[in-house]
Amino acid sequence: MTNIQPYTVHIAQQELDDLSQRLRSARLPHTLPGDDWDTGIASSATSQSSPPGPV
Repeated sequence: MTNIQPYTVHIAQQELDDLSQRLRSARLPHTLPGDDWDTGIASSATSQSSPPGPV
């Protein structure tokens, strides 16, 4: 059995700020008829996944 080892990822704050800004600025498509989990990820789930503010 494999032991899981903890690790730390270091990402520069500037990179996180840039990503946060890009996510806030993203233009998501309008919901189409039949937009549900049968056709892939639902638009409502995608719009909820971006953080509301700075990370």
